[in-house]
Amino acid sequence: MDDATNEHYSMFFVDKEGTASSFRGVAETIARNGLFCSLNTDRGSH
Repeated sequence: MDDATNEHYSMFFVDKEGTASSFRGVAETIARNGLFCSLNTDRGSH
Protein backbone atom coordinates (compact mmCIF):
# COMPACT_ATOMS: atom_id res chain seq x y z
CA MET A 1 0.00 0.00 0.00
CA ASP A 2 1.24 3.46 -0.88
CA ASP A 3 1.50 5.57 2.29
CA ALA A 4 0.92 8.81 0.38
CA THR A 5 -2.16 7.79 -1.62
CA ASN A 6 -3.39 4.64 0.20
CA GLU A 7 -3.39 2.85 -3.18
CA HIS A 8 -3.20 -0.95 -2.87
CA TYR A 9 -0.74 -2.56 -5.27
CA SER A 10 -1.15 -6.23 -4.38
CA MET A 11 -3.75 -8.17 -2.39
CA PHE A 12 -4.29 -11.90 -2.01
CA PHE A 13 -5.30 -14.40 0.68
CA VAL A 14 -2.75 -16.71 2.30
CA ASP A 15 -2.95 -19.27 5.10
CA LYS A 16 -0.02 -17.69 6.92
CA GLU A 17 1.82 -14.43 6.28
CA GLY A 18 5.55 -14.83 5.81
CA THR A 19 8.55 -14.23 3.59
CA ALA A 20 7.11 -16.01 0.53
CA SER A 21 3.86 -14.02 0.57
CA SER A 22 5.76 -10.77 1.13
CA PHE A 23 8.04 -11.47 -1.84
CA ARG A 24 4.99 -12.34 -3.94
CA GLY A 25 3.47 -8.93 -3.17
CA VAL A 26 6.71 -7.15 -4.03
CA ALA A 27 7.05 -9.14 -7.28
CA GLU A 28 3.46 -8.35 -8.32
CA THR A 29 4.00 -4.66 -7.60
CA ILE A 30 7.21 -4.51 -9.65
CA ALA A 31 5.63 -6.47 -12.53
CA ARG A 32 2.66 -4.10 -12.75
CA ASN A 33 4.25 -0.74 -11.90
CA GLY A 34 8.00 -1.06 -12.40
CA LEU A 35 10.72 -0.71 -9.81
CA PHE A 36 9.87 1.59 -6.91
CA CYS A 37 12.10 4.30 -5.45
CA SER A 38 11.87 3.22 -1.82
CA LEU A 39 10.52 0.41 0.32
CA ASN A 40 9.45 0.86 3.95
CA THR A 41 8.79 -2.16 6.13
CA ASP A 42 6.47 -2.48 9.11
CA ARG A 43 7.98 -4.76 11.70
CA GLY A 44 4.71 -5.23 13.57
CA SER A 45 5.36 -2.60 16.22
CA HIS A 46 1.69 -2.43 17.16
